[in-house]
Amino acid sequence: MITKPVTAAGAICLGSLILSGCVSQSQYDAAVAENQQLKAQLAALQAEQKYVEAGDYLFPSVSCARASST
Repeated sequence: MITKPVTAAGAICLGSLILSGCVSQSQYDAAVAENQQLKAQLAALQAEQKYVEAGDYLFPSVSCARASST
């Protein structure tokens, strides 16, 4: 019968497709740790940016104050 070889070939193709996307647990854990570290760095930089922007509004530079008063 033709259905058995077709089924076997389909199973082999499906199995190889599934296994080709697999990574080791250590690689996955390393990627997750790096992602968490990058998110923490991003949050710190965003907080720093808000602080600097607030300082710029509260204390404008002298050159900006002179330019607007002349």
